[in-house]
Amino acid sequence: MKVDTMMDAVEFILENFTELNKLWVRMQLEVCYS
Repeated sequence: MKVDTMMDAVEFILENFTELNKLWVRMQLEVCYS
C-alpha cells in the first residue's frame, strides 16, 4: 500500500467524521429544543 493512498484514506475518514459530528450535534440540538 502506497503512502499516498493511506493519506487519502485518512483524510477521507477525518472529513466524514467531522461531517458526522456536525450532523449528530444538530440532531441532538433539535431533540433538545423540540
